[in-house]
Amino acid sequence: MQMTWKQWRWILLWAVNIVIIFAVWASVSAPLIGTDYSQTLRAISRLGGLYAAYTLLVQLWLIGRAKLLEADFGLDRLTRIHRWNGFAAVLLALVHVPTLLASYAPVYGVQIPQVLPIILENFEDTTKALIAELLIFGIAASSLVIARRKLKYQWWYYIHLLTYVAIIFAFGHQVHNGRELLQVQWFNYYWYGLFIVSFAMIGFYRFFMPFWRWNTHRFRVARVEKLSANVYHIYISGRNVTDFEYRAGQFAKYWFVARGFWVDEHPFTISIEPGGEELRITYKILGDFTGKLSKIPKGTPVVIDGPYGRFTLDRIQSKKVVFVAGGIGITPIRAMLGELAVQKRSLKAQIFYAAKTTDEFVMLDEIRSLARKADATLHLVASEGSGRADIRGLLTADVLRQELNTLASTDFYICGPPSMMKALRRQLRAAGVSNELIHTEEFSLVKS
Repeated sequence: MQMTWKQWRWILLWAVNIVIIFAVWASVSAPLIGTDYSQTLRAISRLGGLYAAYTLLVQLWLIGRAKLLEADFGLDRLTRIHRWNGFAAVLLALVHVPTLLASYAPVYGVQIPQVLPIILENFEDTTKALIAELLIFGIAASSLVIARRKLKYQWWYYIHLLTYVAIIFAFGHQVHNGRELLQVQWFNYYWYGLFIVSFAMIGFYRFFMPFWRWNTHRFRVARVEKLSANVYHIYISGRNVTDFEYRAGQFAKYWFVARGFWVDEHPFTISIEPGGEELRITYKILGDFTGKLSKIPKGTPVVIDGPYGRFTLDRIQSKKVVFVAGGIGITPIRAMLGELAVQKRSLKAQIFYAAKTTDEFVMLDEIRSLARKADATLHLVASEGSGRADIRGLLTADVLRQELNTLASTDFYICGPPSMMKALRRQLRAAGVSNELIHTEEFSLVKS
């Protein structure tokens, strides 16, 4: 996928720090390489430790929800990068510890297993560093289990909070024992600066901003409306809601401050265009949390963390746009239709709304009305059942080509089950559609 210059500037910042760390290590520890076996291992261990610590800080940047970073990459892509960066942190930690133990074993004249208690006793804050190391391995292992078994997002969320503990516990070991930090004064200041900036960013964007927004708008549940057997609207009112800035297609994370809900925070699309006196989320019952959400009391305070996402009309590059929605994936597209209806843009828009049966279509009256106002064509696609639909069977790139005559010079916005989005993206790419014209976004923060 082609990178933008805004994304490259973040990659450059990451790379500059990589180079700085390596340059300082090269001046202090690299000369040890080749002197003898233990000294060589010690030099390698120091580099692994420095990069492991830096990689953990990068984890904070990736999940810190900094507005500029999220706007340039999208929270879904940052989450994928976070996953691979986490693997890198584990591998670097695995380099640091064994090489450290192996380098000191000959110094103390003992075997590798016997040197660990000696190091813990003689080096300041090393016990905390060991705990941090075990936490890192535990977080990585448990994350894989949670993703593979598709366990609750909250398990993933709370286990990942231990990352903060691991970073704090390891910090003392770094500043008290890290040869590079002890010998190069400016690097010591630089290292403190990295940690201060990283935790300040986390504190500001993840904790301060959501509560500042709540204090400004006093968001509360206005009402809950049932659309079908398992789909509901929740309307959210507050003070000066029209001043809450977001783009159609974006999502946010919601914390409903009520008994039975207050420990849960979940992402939902804002399913209505900006500019109204209320916000709205539309959800399908898919688990324990959404199963009880319809019983949320009226007047419940709502802390909103967001908006997030790049699945917006800003990314349109051509004069033709096709919206493809699968099931509850209609929610961001419903919001974008509302924005198109207001903007009156000179676009040729078509909507393909797919579901298993016609009974699963929701908000049809709204969508039909907005499609007329936006001069867009609506196609209903049902793979099963006998209800009224424009297209029968699975929605594929071939079906789209038959209906559109051509797939060229067209933006495609796709939202639905992950398997559907991946299959359609693959088919469209095989049909010659540029990757930059295919827009998708996954709202799940747990990646398998």
